[in-house]
Amino acid sequence: MITGISYFGGKSGSGTYQTIINQIPPHTTYVEGFAGMAGIFRRKLPAKESLLVEVDKETIARLVEIGINREMIYEGSMLEVLDIFRSTLDQPDVFLYLDPPYPRDSRKSDTVYRHELTHDNHVLLLKLIRSYQRAKIAISTYPNQMYAHRLKDWRSIEFDSQTRRGRATEVLIMNYPEPDELHDYRYLGSDYRERERITRKLNRWQNKFSELAPLEQKAMIQRLTTSLDPTAI
Repeated sequence: MITGISYFGGKSGSGTYQTIINQIPPHTTYVEGFAGMAGIFRRKLPAKESLLVEVDKETIARLVEIGINREMIYEGSMLEVLDIFRSTLDQPDVFLYLDPPYPRDSRKSDTVYRHELTHDNHVLLLKLIRSYQRAKIAISTYPNQMYAHRLKDWRSIEFDSQTRRGRATEVLIMNYPEPDELHDYRYLGSDYRERERITRKLNRWQNKFSELAPLEQKAMIQRLTTSLDPTAI
C-alpha cells in the first residue's frame, strides 16, 4: 500500500524508508507511534498484527482514505499507549517504531506540527521507552543533545534524508544490536546503486533457479537450507 503522500517529517522519501526498514528485525507485532501518514508501515512487509497510533483526527481520516483499516488505528497519545499498554507491548516479538515531533531546537521551523511535544513530553517519552526491557524499539529524530544524552547507551545511525526544505541529517536510535536477520529484505543495500546491484543479482539467481527441473529446485532448496541451518533436516 504505497501512495505518493507528502507529510512533514514523513518517512516516504527515497533513501529514508529503505534505511529504516533495513534496521528492523523480524517481529510478529508492529507498532508505529506518532504515525503520521505511516510511511514505514506502508512500505514494510506486514506483521501478523499491526497498530498505528496517531492523535490527529485529520491525519487518521487521510489514513482511512488511502485504505488503512480504521480498526488498526488507535486515536490517542503514544505516551499514554506506552504507559497503559506496557504489559502487552513490552514483549520480545513486538517491534515499535516511533517518529515523534522532533525537538524544536533540532529543526529550523517552529510551526510544522499540529501536535507538538513539549520538552517535558520528550523527557517522559524517553523515560518510558527506556523502561521497556523486552520489546525492540527504534526512534527517529534529528541530532540533538536531549536524545543523545538520554539514549547514549542505545545504538544509533545517521543518514541523509530529503525533506521539504532540502537535505537533512536524521538519526535512528535503537535499543537492540545491529540485526543479523531482517523482517523485510526487499530494500537491502546502503544506497540506490547498491540496492540496484543486489536486485539485479537476485533476479539473475531467481531466473537460473526457475530454469531448473522441479526435483532440481527441491534439491537446491534442501542444500541451501542445510548449509544455512545444519539442523533443518
